[in-house]
Amino acid sequence: MPQALVNGIMLNYTEAGRGEAVLFMHAYGWSHAFWLPQVRRYAAEFRAVAVDCRGHGDSDKPRAPYSIDGFADDHLALCDALGIERAHLVGTSMGGCLAMIMALKRPQFARSLVLIGTWASADPMFHKYHHETIAMLDDPANMEAYARRRIPIIFSPGFLERNPQVVDSEVARGMAADRKALQLTSEAFLHYDIVDQISAIKAPTMVLVGSEDRLDPPHLSLEIYERIPGSEYVEILGSGHLPSMEQPEEFDRIVLTWLRRHAGA
Repeated sequence: MPQALVNGIMLNYTEAGRGEAVLFMHAYGWSHAFWLPQVRRYAAEFRAVAVDCRGHGDSDKPRAPYSIDGFADDHLALCDALGIERAHLVGTSMGGCLAMIMALKRPQFARSLVLIGTWASADPMFHKYHHETIAMLDDPANMEAYARRRIPIIFSPGFLERNPQVVDSEVARGMAADRKALQLTSEAFLHYDIVDQISAIKAPTMVLVGSEDRLDPPHLSLEIYERIPGSEYVEILGSGHLPSMEQPEEFDRIVLTWLRRHAGA
């Protein structure tokens, strides 16, 4: 897969299609692979790009403090390297944080935003979860416990009941992640709060969340919706934290309709 040197590190990415760029940004602990179904589907109409964030996937994992602001800078620098002057920004969870920061840093870059199960200011339970994650990841022997702990928080009970095989695949994926990079990313979350800035976002914005999201509950998405002028709010009933996995057909219907509506923006 292609890589690009940006901000002193190598970032791994994939892309397909032509036309207006759609930049897909993944959640904590995932990689570009999370978005491969959308990259393949959306490439018929758009230039679809998905990236491994610093510390994730096959991108470099420097042993130095991370920041959500720095992740956003990495993605902007990659787009510069790829000749992408403007893009629709589609981010889930952590990726939604990046999308908002990118739209604030470079307003003219963002054609539109799709913010999925994300947050602008974390609630106390979210901070507690990541403090516990940081402590758990001190010991390599805890990687399986870390991976198993995430599953009922990320996925809805109904999805797990219908897809029991997800448990084993998610445990394996979680255990294969880079332990120190996960810690550094969790630490970055503890210093992230942009809720007082997001009213300055001018790009058309859709705030999308699963009604059963336990990690970043709907009230966090509603806070974003209430603060970004003219934004739209969509709740996918019955979905957990990752609606693109749990209800891909409904997710793609909603997002493609949005992107087509804002093409040329």
